[in-house]
Amino acid sequence: MRNKSTLIKELIRLQSANVSLIKGVRPRSDRNQSLRSRMREIVNLSLDDGVVETLWESNTKLLGVLFVFQDPVGLNGAKAKMIHFCHEPGSQRAWSWLKRALKRHQKLFDKNTVTTLLGPQRRKLRFFETINLNLNSMIQIGYPVTALKSLRGDPGRTVEEFMSDFKEYGLTCERLKLRGDLLGCMMLFKSFFSKHPEYCFFATDPAYLKAYENELFKHMKSKRSTFFVLKNKNKKVKGYFGTGIHKDDLFGKSAGVELVFSESIQNRGLASFAYRVLLAEMIHQKVNIFKGGTSQPAVLKLGRRMKRWPMAYLLKFGKPDFPREHFFE
Repeated sequence: MRNKSTLIKELIRLQSANVSLIKGVRPRSDRNQSLRSRMREIVNLSLDDGVVETLWESNTKLLGVLFVFQDPVGLNGAKAKMIHFCHEPGSQRAWSWLKRALKRHQKLFDKNTVTTLLGPQRRKLRFFETINLNLNSMIQIGYPVTALKSLRGDPGRTVEEFMSDFKEYGLTCERLKLRGDLLGCMMLFKSFFSKHPEYCFFATDPAYLKAYENELFKHMKSKRSTFFVLKNKNKKVKGYFGTGIHKDDLFGKSAGVELVFSESIQNRGLASFAYRVLLAEMIHQKVNIFKGGTSQPAVLKLGRRMKRWPMAYLLKFGKPDFPREHFFE
């Protein structure tokens, strides 16, 4: 293996070449500081106590790389063994090498092992199934204005006007501002994912729950909370949804999406109303791209309706919760 600085430099180049193939990513993704920092972190963690395999052309160009390492942060705090790989786009030699390397290290994989396959690499899903890395969730991205119009929402309406649409269903929609509402959100979250671990296998991990509650607390305390709660006439929280907005060089200003409903208000078409609120908020804050991962059928269907497309796929080692066809029309 070449020296660490050369490896990091080439890994950033190679990762950027692959990420740049995703629709919606801005040119020169190699300038993205979060990407660069993450690549350095992966190299350091793998060199300390993990697997590093590389394929070079001549002495300077990296064609393929495979890392297997224990991530102390994992999936937002949840324990995870990570596999990170990439290879020169279009290089059959590099892809063949990577397949052999993955098979060689398959014995290291366990129930906490995950990896990410980029959206343009969907055709590789079949190979990963042969080494028991199966599709667990799809990360979709889309444009807020396009999505809102697809849901028959008027981009000229205010966020508050979209919030008022829940009244005809006997619900009030408010921004998350109260500690009691935050606790109600956490109770819903724990209840839903305790019953449905297939939709997020790490959601009930104590470390993840703590990080998630801290994130909700930050939104609650912000001047303009971008999380919303749905309450019935007795002021009980029956659902919540929200978006976290940040800026980077990959997408410009982007937003994530979170949505949890109690069983009592599910299957009533309310998800599209929630998305209209969130999309209006994104438009108000001049968001370029919104993204989020899911394996829930209703959300996948709604994503297609909003003209979203796959950014990446989360793969998990072990028996799949869903067949591959679950995620595609």
